[in-house]
Amino acid sequence: MADKKFSRYSANVLFEAAELQERKGQDYQNPLSRVRQADHYPRGVYTILDTVNGKLLRMYSVLETMEAGGKINFESVEDSAIDAINYLSFVVAYLLGYRDWE
Repeated sequence: MADKKFSRYSANVLFEAAELQERKGQDYQNPLSRVRQADHYPRGVYTILDTVNGKLLRMYSVLETMEAGGKINFESVEDSAIDAINYLSFVVAYLLGYRDWE
């Protein structure tokens, strides 16, 4: 995290998550593609929560592997946690009626 925007490190993590969400959104919801964000969530909040659950399971798996002395090749707990933050923000936006991805 290059620039510190907030006094609390955890708030800076949220800022980093928001920046990542914007960058990924440019790839996944590119105007040149017909695929919209809502297409990824056919069951709305339930599908988003399924995705969050998958992120949590990945974090457990990676942590347990590391604790047992195993090697992790690609997945990081930090990356999965940031993704989970972003997916949970989708839940809040969806529940509040902000579906700008439709």
